[in-house]
Amino acid sequence: HADMLRSSVLVRKLVKVPYSEGLSLQLSLARKYKELRPGCEIGEILQFEHNPVYTFGLREKDYEEQKIRLENMGAEVFKVRRGGLVTFHGPGQLVCYPVLNLRALKLGTIKL
Repeated sequence: HADMLRSSVLVRKLVKVPYSEGLSLQLSLARKYKELRPGCEIGEILQFEHNPVYTFGLREKDYEEQKIRLENMGAEVFKVRRGGLVTFHGPGQLVCYPVLNLRALKLGTIKL
């Protein structure tokens, strides 16, 4: 428990970040914080805005058709590895992405 008490989570408040850059940063941080390092940071919380972007989760079936329509309207579109359907992010919306080592926090996932 002593190591956990000395560990910390960094918070990065960034300005408007293109979705692709934000996703790349998340993946980079996930690799960084995968290993437990006693007494060190156990993750980061990223806070920023995106230009208009739609993200499609794994359950979305009409991705290609919707992608073309949305890109023709000037939005960025990404297929991402998360559950759910489609999500919009845009200017004025604060988006928070926690990138944490769940083992260090004694948390995990459950199988349903």
